[in-house]
Amino acid sequence: MRWRRKTAAAPCEPAAEWFARCDAGALSDEQQAELADWTRSPENARALHEVEAAWADLKAAAADPDLLTLRAQALQTASGVDRRRLMAGLAGAGAAAGAGGGALVFATAAAATISTGAGERLVAPLPDGSSVTLAPLSRLKLDFGGERRQVRLMAGQAWFEARHLAGAPFVVVAGEGAARCPGGRFQVTLGPGGPEVLSETASLSVTIRRGAAPLRVTGGEVLTGPARLRKLGPTEVERATAWREGLLVFDDWPLGEVAAAFNRYSADRLVVADAAAATRVSGAFRYEGARDFAQALSSLGLQVRQVDTALWRVEPPPGGRVEGGDAASMKFSRQDEASPAP
Repeated sequence: MRWRRKTAAAPCEPAAEWFARCDAGALSDEQQAELADWTRSPENARALHEVEAAWADLKAAAADPDLLTLRAQALQTASGVDRRRLMAGLAGAGAAAGAGGGALVFATAAAATISTGAGERLVAPLPDGSSVTLAPLSRLKLDFGGERRQVRLMAGQAWFEARHLAGAPFVVVAGEGAARCPGGRFQVTLGPGGPEVLSETASLSVTIRRGAAPLRVTGGEVLTGPARLRKLGPTEVERATAWREGLLVFDDWPLGEVAAAFNRYSADRLVVADAAAATRVSGAFRYEGARDFAQALSSLGLQVRQVDTALWRVEPPPGGRVEGGDAASMKFSRQDEASPAP
């Protein structure tokens, strides 16, 4: 789990870490001595006591140490806010561990920032009863209060299941654009060209930039670029949102674009030489399996070289042509296998 700190280390951060260690089991003699030394400071001792009190409000038993740190630190950093007001928003943070993602919540549940690292995804409840799934390398800031239900996608990609609430639209701000709806399921991606909005069931009013006229995006439609609206089939929607299951799905994609997609989601990175970039790829792949995918490319005669621990370079064979030609098709079997389908 990758932790992201908003500010320089404060007593609450090591306090949350010590709390997680103590709750997870007995400390070694060395750790006990270290803890005793750390709590000699009244400020540190008070920070640890407040974390323990906050956790007691949740009536939680043993849990994953990383998750304990996440919840306890979120409660402790909510300075000046009644802990009991945070219970609803923070009690659901366990979904983060179940989705295999890592995030750190700051401030209150209604004004939190959540983020994911490379290869991580996060499912999190929202204060209004909605939920969000964050793709790897994404960041989202919440702004809830009264009838206001707004989030700002600051980086990456997010899938929303917005609860229907009459008179209180759910709003996602991304770059200069914004999407609003009464409720439903939809996806927002913030890319170099601006926001992309895909609806599964929601009826969205979308503005791509400030001052632009709103456009309507309904179920099965995707809006990209300034005003490119097109209808998707159910299979296309499934492919575009398969990352929620840890999958990347390609149907006759150029290898260069496949590598770019892996690099967006995976902790491992692929570099494809121009002469190999036109190779066509079809299949479904676990995005945490980028290195397995890179190694399997050798089945086409491509040269695959590991540059360092997490970087792979793909080049054409010595003769300069991929088996079957530059547009050779590479088809893989589903999900967990990274070898060519029989």
